[in-house]
Parts: sequence; C-alpha cells; structure tokens
Amino acid sequence: STFPNFGITIKDFSVINPLTGAQSDTLVSLDEITGIVDAKAWWKNNEIILIGLDLNGGVINVFSDSLGKTNYDIFNTDVTSEPESIDAESDTINPVIDIRNIALRDIDISYFDLSSKMHSDIRDLNAQVSGIINSDSISGDIKIKSPSLSFSFNGETYLTSASVDV
Repeated sequence: STFPNFGITIKDFSVINPLTGAQSDTLVSLDEITGIVDAKAWWKNNEIILIGLDLNGGVINVFSDSLGKTNYDIFNTDVTSEPESIDAESDTINPVIDIRNIALRDIDISYFDLSSKMHSDIRDLNAQVSGIINSDSISGDIKIKSPSLSFSFNGETYLTSASVDV
C-alpha cells in the first residue's frame, strides 16, 4: 500500500520496561503504528526521508525515578570496543532527516519525574508534526489538539484544562 516507498505496519505494538515506582510497566502500547520512508532517496542518496509515521490509539508512560533512572532507557550499554574506522563515505547516512508527516491519533501520555516532582497527563492527544533535522538546525510545524491536559509540580497543580488546541 506504500509503493514505491517502503512502509511497515505493526498492530498491537508494546514496549514493556518495568521500573519500581513507575505508573505502569508499559512504556508504549499502541493499537497500530505505521512508518513509511522514501525508498528511492535512501537507496540513491543515503537520505532518510520519513514520509509518514502514524501512531494510532494507545498510551505512552514516561517515568524517571528520584535518582534519574528512566523507563525509556531500554537498550543495554555496548561494552565492545569500536572497530577501526573505515573511510567509506558512500556507506554513511546523510545527517539530514526530512520528516514529512508524523500523526498521533487518540494517544494518552503520562509523564512522572520523581526527581523534579513533576507530573503531567495528556489525554486523547491528536497531533501532526513535520520538519527537517540537519547537522546544525531543526525546523518544523506542530499542530496539537487534546481534550484534556494536566500539569503539577512539587505537589501543586498548575494546569488542568478541558481542551487544548495549539
């Protein structure tokens, strides 16, 4: 369905990383995630052009404990030594990333940071993001709509909103 570009769709996608004190053992749980890259630009020019990334229905739970340990630190540290560098310019990826469209639909996001005593919840988030990232700059456009947003810091609630449009 994405020809001539390369796309992949995953249904019922989850990343589980239990951390003591976290609001959930689930970091990310999505009903469906679809990613599409411009295959020709990648193959011919070593450029990453993300034509589309759709995240549909789900939750994202971000957590940091009082010592700064996070539930999104999901990769083991590589302790192997680096191989000697090979000068192969043609095998490197161009550092420009062109993001044409990232869409979030009906996503709930929860953020807890115990070290800074911060908590935020976004419910039913719908957002559209586009932009360009290169070696020295980031530019883009973000449109956000969420029926519910809350933010508290150090036990005090600073923001509770029934609707947010940005």
